[in-house]
Amino acid sequence: MREQGVQAKFFSGDCIVNEEMVTAAGGPQYTNGIYMTFGKDPRLIPEGKAVIEKFRAGKFEPEGYTLYAYASVQAIAAAFKATGG
Repeated sequence: MREQGVQAKFFSGDCIVNEEMVTAAGGPQYTNGIYMTFGKDPRLIPEGKAVIEKFRAGKFEPEGYTLYAYASVQAIAAAFKATGG
């Protein structure tokens, strides 16, 4: 008799939108059937290429919410600067 693995679907929110999920699962061969909610990968937006390259030059992959958080801090800094804060 041939043994088969579990064929269950796994649904999650955006907390698994990083490579750590693949590592924790034991590799990409074990993540088939995993679904999650998350918008378009911001690393695919052409206008962000320079920022992404800076992160990667520092040996950091800007996955998940990294680029959204970076843009938020930029917006706050611009608001402070504009108001003399």
